[in-house]
Order: sequence, then structure tokens, then C-alpha cells
Amino acid sequence: AMNTLGGDYKFTTELYITRSGDIVVYGDFDPTLGDPELAIADGKSVYAEMDRWAVEVKKHLGDKPPGKLFVSGGSGVYRPDTWKTSQNHLYYQAPAGKLNFHQNCFAATFKSVDAQANAIIVPQSRFIEIRNSIQVGKKQIWSMKPGSGDAELILRGTIKTASPYPQFVPVNDPPMLFARTLAERLIAGGVPFAGKIKSMDLSKIDRKGAKPVCTTTTPLARAMKRANKDSLNMAAESFLLRCGDGTWAGSAKIMEKTLTKAFGLSAESLIVSDGSGLSRNNYVSPATITTLLAGIAVGKHASVLTDSLARAGIDGTLKKRMTTAPCKGRIIGKTGYILGVSCLSGYVLDKTGQLAMAF
Repeated sequence: AMNTLGGDYKFTTELYITRSGDIVVYGDFDPTLGDPELAIADGKSVYAEMDRWAVEVKKHLGDKPPGKLFVSGGSGVYRPDTWKTSQNHLYYQAPAGKLNFHQNCFAATFKSVDAQANAIIVPQSRFIEIRNSIQVGKKQIWSMKPGSGDAELILRGTIKTASPYPQFVPVNDPPMLFARTLAERLIAGGVPFAGKIKSMDLSKIDRKGAKPVCTTTTPLARAMKRANKDSLNMAAESFLLRCGDGTWAGSAKIMEKTLTKAFGLSAESLIVSDGSGLSRNNYVSPATITTLLAGIAVGKHASVLTDSLARAGIDGTLKKRMTTAPCKGRIIGKTGYILGVSCLSGYVLDKTGQLAMAF
């Protein structure tokens, strides 16, 4: 991403209103929109940016109702075919698309449990039906899954106590989660939206005469820090797709060519299948990783990567590892795990400089 887009790159998401009054949202694979962790850090709601959009749309339209809402759908494939479909319900296997919101997951929190289990769902939208049949019982065994094209969320099982910790479950169609949430925020902002919502390839829509109303930009550095500190897989997939051709197979080949050409890596030492490393079809040697890290370290925007890495004993996925001197704060790196595979790579901050390492 740093080599292809540049360290100072910014993801751009744009909202247009066409001459016929339709709302069109163009996505750029930004993985941070509505991210709950960033919202907490910023002291804002996950809906803050959409609510800002609603204000601008209201200014533009006044009391006039908009027509349809079209959002970037791309190819309609949001996970690589090398992932195990049996794990699509797990938060770390969330999909990625041109438009992403709230890590492309629903989150459920049970604030109170009295005669019934009262679930608070985020994101909320009247365009998403919540079917909650969870009963109060002696066991904490419940499940949540999207159904009917993500237009409904089904909760089943039993719960005995309230929990302040949200449980996440991925959606299957990220652009439609974005669109249904945006439609709700438009209505909450006073925009009388009552039209249809559609995800599609927006290259078929003519921008001529359409008015740009809202734009949201996110620095690559911010998105990369969110991806690397706590291993947000859907962000890594978004980077891969943005730098490639929008497909996993094509983008993986482009990544292989980019890295071997830019950093002098051996083509035989690198096989890319996805962006996050969840696929078992990824292969890379430790020597290749250290060569790559050494090459980045002397580059123009090295701090974009190094600032994004977890710090031993301090934060991210290394917060509880290597917590004492001399390692604490002097190992920065990225963890990696799938069943039977455990990796760690990054830098040792030696007194004389940085040493690239990979296990």
C-alpha cells in the first residue's frame, strides 16, 4: 500500500446527488468508517460521519425527498475463495468491499436482563429487521447471524446475565450494511428518504451533472495503525483490493510483482493469496520478510509502518508480551496466527538503530 499509493495517501469516500435526485456513494475501500475503536478514541459516535453527511444532504435538498440510494458494490465478492466458509461467522473473517462500515460487523450488547433479554444492536437501522428470540435462562448460550441478504439479524438462545462487552458477527454484504445504515442516518437527520437502496457497479452511473455534496478522507497512516495494532483483517484485505484490481486473485498477483520489483525479493520466496494472512495458500520465508522490512525502514515514509506496529508490553497485540526490560517498548511488530501457525515480525530498537526480525 505504501509503495503503490504513497505514505501520504488518503482514502476518499464521496456522496453525490444526481440531477434526478438520486444519492450515489462512491467508495475507495476505506476500512475505518464507523469503526467502534476509532470512535471511542475520538470521543465520537460511530455514526458521526454519516450524521455530518445527513446535514449536508439536508442543506442541498431542503424538504425535497431524494430518490434512490446507490452505493459502490464492485464485483459482489467480499471474501477470498481460499477462506473457510465455516468460519464466516467469526469476527476476524469479516468481509471487505469498496464501502465498509463498523468493521462490517453487527455488534450486540445486553445492557439489561429482566423478564426478557434486551439486546442493543449496532449499527441500527429501520431497514434491518431484528428478530430476537433469546430467552432468559440458566445458561449463557446464544447466537447471532445475519439473514435474508443482511436485511435481518437473527438472535437465538438463552442468556442469564447482562454483559457490557459487545459480541461481533460479520455481515455478508458490506456495501448494503453501509447503505442501510446511511439511509437511517439520513432520516434521523431530517432527510425524508423513502426510496430504494441498491448496491451496484457505479461505473454504469453517469456522474455528469451530479453534484458532489460530501467527502470523507482517511489517511493511510490512520487506517494502517488500526489494521496493525490489533490485527484488523478486513483492513488488510481492503488495502490489498485498493492496490490491486479489486479481486483477490488479481490483486494478489499484483502484490507479488510490486514487492519483488520494489524491494528485490525473490519471486520464489513469496506466494500471496490474501491481504491478512488468513488463507493457508500464503507462503513467505522469514528472510523475505526481513529483507522487506529493512527496505521499508530506509524509505521515505517508514514511520507510516513503524508507528502502526504494536509495541511490546505497551499496546496492541503485544501489550501482554515481553512486558519487562530490555524488551518492553523496544520491540515493535506484527503478530500472526492461524491454527498450527504462529508468526511475529517487526523491529528490535537497538541502541544503534533498528534490526529487522521475523519468526
